[in-house]
Amino acid sequence: MIEKLEKFARDRIAGHAGLWHPEAFPLPLWQALAAEGLLGLGLDEGAAGIATIAQGSAAIAEATGSLGFASAWAGQAMVPLMLSQKAGLPDALLAKSKAGEAVIALAISEPKAGAHPKHIATAASRVEGGWRLDGDKAYLTNGPIATHVAVLAITGVLDGRKEFSFFLVPMGTPGMTLVEHPQFDFLRPAQHCGLKIENCIVPDSALIGRPGHAFEDVALPFRNLEDGAGIGGLIAVLRHVRSGLGVKLGPVEDEAALTLGEIAGIEAALQLLGGAILQALGRWQTESDTTGAQLVAVRDLARREAKLLRDLGADRDPHAARILRDVEKSLDIARMARQIRKAKLGRSLLSSSGTPS
Repeated sequence: MIEKLEKFARDRIAGHAGLWHPEAFPLPLWQALAAEGLLGLGLDEGAAGIATIAQGSAAIAEATGSLGFASAWAGQAMVPLMLSQKAGLPDALLAKSKAGEAVIALAISEPKAGAHPKHIATAASRVEGGWRLDGDKAYLTNGPIATHVAVLAITGVLDGRKEFSFFLVPMGTPGMTLVEHPQFDFLRPAQHCGLKIENCIVPDSALIGRPGHAFEDVALPFRNLEDGAGIGGLIAVLRHVRSGLGVKLGPVEDEAALTLGEIAGIEAALQLLGGAILQALGRWQTESDTTGAQLVAVRDLARREAKLLRDLGADRDPHAARILRDVEKSLDIARMARQIRKAKLGRSLLSSSGTPS
């Protein structure tokens, strides 16, 4: 199925007119993927499906150079997989996700607050027969094409700590309004939006997962799994740029040969690291210090390779320039949180063990 997806990406997605559109998602490609059984790849595999999704995302990225489409494809599969494993997603909705009839967006981050639990303010309060949701959400990946939203909301406070729960809400429910905002100028054609939630009444059945434990059960591990699953696509688009560079360089002078030699070393290291991260994904063990250190290494090496490719003039080609911008901008997403984790890993090197573990 991965080979089938890669062939579809080469034949149908690469070069598509809507692949780099700034404001619209190419839904016909979505529907074509669903018709071929390629939209819900990995959802039949249970927890092991996360590794399949990561491989599929990498296959799309290498065939097309579009990190944005690859990440949108991965996100629409990862969210229902995560919710089915950790929050008891209804079987009927999981089946619709596999068939391409439903897209679920996670609504965690908030304007000016990000995804930090200390600052999240969206709340759910009890009403007769259900819950009332109020708050604002931002940066919902695949939000504009979503049929359902999983909303993270405060359902209580215990010993001064907020307790969070997830509510599964159909898009268009009264009291929940999609908020358009300017799309990112990178990772096209992936789309994002915000939500205005005001006096949105949902039934008791909307609450999924363990009440009060949604952040540690779903939101926090999803962030790490998403980071790990995105590594394959990052490595793949850099390889896509490099593979198209040879025909443009002509005779290679010594300095360029040295740069290419460094790129070869980086790509060998990335391949080994990517394999290790893929194994951790298959075990849902991306929160360890070992995997954290591997993710740090991949990002730093990817940033270095992007610079070297620019030094060789790869960005003189508009297609390659878009890809390199996607790589560099994606590496800057949640950079502060990643820097904090990186510093923590650095301090662990001074511990008695001497290495992250």
